[in-house]
Amino acid sequence: MDCTQIKSILERELSPEHVDVKDDSKKHKHHPGNTGGGHFELVVVSQAFEDVSAIERHRMIYTLLSMPRPEIHALAMKLYTPLEWKKQHASD
Repeated sequence: MDCTQIKSILERELSPEHVDVKDDSKKHKHHPGNTGGGHFELVVVSQAFEDVSAIERHRMIYTLLSMPRPEIHALAMKLYTPLEWKKQHASD
């Protein structure tokens, strides 16, 4: 699974206002315990996260991506509602 596939799934299932998927695998290539799967970072802004706890948001993403998957070793997530995103970037 690559960034394009991950982004496609998230766009199809969450109709996000913003989605960014970054492959950070090169930085972690020789880390102990890395079985060869990729390291990805997600930023997703979606109304689907409204009134959903942080842990449930993560579970949503894991379910959508059918985790665990051998081709994904690590998945860092920043998941926001549109209002949370706006507040996060108010000073930009």
